[in-house]
Amino acid sequence: MNSEQVFIGEDTVIQPTALINAEKGPVIIDSGVTIYGQTYFEGPLYIGKGSLIKPLTQIKNSVIGPMCKIGGELDTVIIQGYTNKVHDGHLGDAFLGAWINLGAGTENSNLKNNYEPVKVQVNEKNVDTNSLHIGCFIGDHVKTAIGTLINTGTVVGAGAMIATNGFAPKTIRPFTWYVNGKHRKVMLDKFFETTYHVKKRRGKTQSEAENLLLEKLQNQR
Repeated sequence: MNSEQVFIGEDTVIQPTALINAEKGPVIIDSGVTIYGQTYFEGPLYIGKGSLIKPLTQIKNSVIGPMCKIGGELDTVIIQGYTNKVHDGHLGDAFLGAWINLGAGTENSNLKNNYEPVKVQVNEKNVDTNSLHIGCFIGDHVKTAIGTLINTGTVVGAGAMIATNGFAPKTIRPFTWYVNGKHRKVMLDKFFETTYHVKKRRGKTQSEAENLLLEKLQNQR
């Protein structure tokens, strides 16, 4: 639909039955992207280089960074590079950093049942966004277990891990291992060991500068 506003890069593969709708804005699919069939894309939308879009995925009004693996339903989302949201689950009005992995069935709410504006905690203070639709903000290297439920206006700090029944807390500090209501600090040596393996699988390495920044962030938690 509105093919004049659809732009597709080199070496991108789009299987039959993928539907691209650019009536509300341009759809830009960068080079080296693989899109499986029975998928739906609605602009404005950008999909970064080398990303993989799984079958039955629908993406609207979003920016997907390079080398991401995406599945499920996404609406008004910004995702930075090398992040995996491969499985079913809704993600709306959200910002995700890089190198995140969301387990199967991870869902986020972006609208309160009472239709009141969403409040978000910033520097330990609740800030009224004056917006009805606010999802979540998730920092780099966060991991969620299968079936994780994320509430409206949730902020998850970098390096955190979530595995819980029911909704996760609305604020999780960086480098926190949150399991069924209990918090403990993520050990930095184990964290760096995991990031080494994660990046190695993608042909990347962790720089010393990145390690220093992450170590500084952990010390400030």
